[in-house]
Amino acid sequence: MAPSLIPEETDDDNISSSIFRSSNIDNGFRNERCPPGTVPIRRTKKEDLINVRKLVRKTTPVHPNAYTLSPMNNRVVSIIEFSETKAFFGATAEISAHGLELDNNQFSTAQIWIKNGPDEEVNSIEFGWMIYPALFGDSRTRIFGSWTVDGYKQTGCFNLLCSGFVQVHRDVSFGAIIEPLSVYGKDEWYVPFKVYRDPQTGNWWLITSNTIGYWPKEIFTHLANNASIIRYGGIAGATPQTPSPPMGNGYLPQLQDYLKTAHMMNMKYINKEGKTVNLNPYGVQNKHDTSVDCYNILFAGNLGGDLGITMAYGGPGGMCP
Repeated sequence: MAPSLIPEETDDDNISSSIFRSSNIDNGFRNERCPPGTVPIRRTKKEDLINVRKLVRKTTPVHPNAYTLSPMNNRVVSIIEFSETKAFFGATAEISAHGLELDNNQFSTAQIWIKNGPDEEVNSIEFGWMIYPALFGDSRTRIFGSWTVDGYKQTGCFNLLCSGFVQVHRDVSFGAIIEPLSVYGKDEWYVPFKVYRDPQTGNWWLITSNTIGYWPKEIFTHLANNASIIRYGGIAGATPQTPSPPMGNGYLPQLQDYLKTAHMMNMKYINKEGKTVNLNPYGVQNKHDTSVDCYNILFAGNLGGDLGITMAYGGPGGMCP
C-alpha cells in the first residue's frame, strides 16, 4: 500500500542530500532492485539477534524526558518538545551524515524519537542513522528504525529483525548504507528523515529520500492516535567499563561553522492537518546525561533561510561519567 497523504514541504535545490546505497549489496545483489512485488530484507543471523537484544534494551525510561542506563552504558543528548495540550502527528529534520570508526562493543546514532504514553507503557518510534559494527559487520553509516509499546521491556523490534515494520520500497531498506558523507570543514551532506501518521489509516510512515515503509497503527496503543513528545539528538553506547564512542562527527558542537559540527536543521513537527510546522524555539528543552566534555547539544533556534530551526550536537566520547 501507499500513504494516502504526504505532508507538504518546500523543496530546496540548494540543499545537498545523501543517498542510500541498497542494503542488498551486503547480500551479494550489487545494487540491483528487487523484482516488482518484492522488497529487500537483510538476512538475520543468530549473532544479529544477540546483539540487537543489547541495543533495544539500551534505555529504560524513568519519566518521559530522562533515561537510566541498562545493560549498555549509553549517553543521550537531545532537544525535546512536549506538551500536555499539543498533539504531534509526526516529526521531520534534515540530519547531517557523518562517518565514525567504532569498536564492536560500541554504537552511535543520530536520531529522532516520536513518543506517547506513561512511563511504564511508553510507545516510541526511533529513526535516523546509526553506526553499529557488531550488528552490521562494519563501521558504515546506515539507516535504522525501532519501535516499542512498553519501553522495550517486552515488546518492540529493531529494523526488520522481527515483525512490526512493513517494508514497501523495492531498493532502500533499514541497514542501507548512506553515502556520500560529510567531510569535516569541507563538505556537508544531509539525509532528510520524516515519520508521520497517515490521517486515513493511522499508520506511521517513514520517508527519507524515498517512501520506505510504515509501522502499522495496530501495533501501538498510545501512538495509535498521536504523539505527545518529539525528540531530536543522539545516543552513544558501549559495554560497561569501556570508553564511550564518538557521537555526531566526533567533535563537540559549536554554532559558528556548520561545516565543522554535526547538526540537524529544518526541525519541524507535523500537525493534525498534515502540515509541517517549525518547532517552537521557546518551547524546547536541552537534555544531556553526561559531562559536556564528552557530549553536548546546542540549540541555535530559527536561523532562517536553508537552515530553519537548527541544533548542533555530538562529541568525542571517552571514559564519560
